[in-house]
Amino acid sequence: MEKTRQRNWLDCAWSGVRIAFWWWLMETSLHFLYQEAILKNMPYLFSLPKDQFVALGMAMGIFFHLKYAVIFGLPSLFAKLDNMDPLPGPICLIRVTLYSKVWREFDRGLYQFFKTYIFVPICAPTFSLPRKIFGVFISYGFVLLWHGFYHHNIVWIGLNILALFIEMGSKSIYTIESVRKWREAHLSDVAFRRILAWCHILPFAIGLYSNFYFLGGSDVGAAFVQRFLIEETITVRWPFLLIISLGWFHANTAMEVDRLKSLKKTKKD
Repeated sequence: MEKTRQRNWLDCAWSGVRIAFWWWLMETSLHFLYQEAILKNMPYLFSLPKDQFVALGMAMGIFFHLKYAVIFGLPSLFAKLDNMDPLPGPICLIRVTLYSKVWREFDRGLYQFFKTYIFVPICAPTFSLPRKIFGVFISYGFVLLWHGFYHHNIVWIGLNILALFIEMGSKSIYTIESVRKWREAHLSDVAFRRILAWCHILPFAIGLYSNFYFLGGSDVGAAFVQRFLIEETITVRWPFLLIISLGWFHANTAMEVDRLKSLKKTKKD
């Protein structure tokens, strides 16, 4: 007879403290930080310096993550108190460069549902490229149906599909044996990762713009497109060069964090 696993009271207590802290911090911050109200005031929004303007976008994403850390954390805490093994909480959006990872590790239950009941049944048994593409459209279409066919949601889903196809296409190129062998012969792992960091910037930027539409609505998303994509990126002004340089450092940091967490998990297993 299998022995009942011992309840980890220390983990339960620590989870409760963390949830209470983030809940308190979020509620307290809302008395002093008004990013949601500012983002709804278009004339004031366009009058802000661009460094302050982009900080509002980051604040919007951080508060979204904190909200769901609490929303997912509370039932997770009760599951631990019942000696169950709940899924981990949502991944921090700050350490993500590929938004396919957000779909996998933010709402993990939703991802498992899509994978088990939508994507895999559509792709099986061949898992050919046409089946995978069709599975992607059906999965994201389900999300769009759930959130509603509004302009900002359509843009959000469309940009996420575009970023995912860029990522899938890049990975497909590397699966070509001649490409992989050339890389192994001419590029070290460190040099290859530095190149990958540059490659991450395009899907990362697409993912950011998609989130601005999703979290802020069509007007806020259009404001970010106007002030950064049209005014800075297309014209290749110095803020654009600064941002992509910082993005390269950020991508390297994100990949290193993923590597260290993977090593830690391997040692734990």
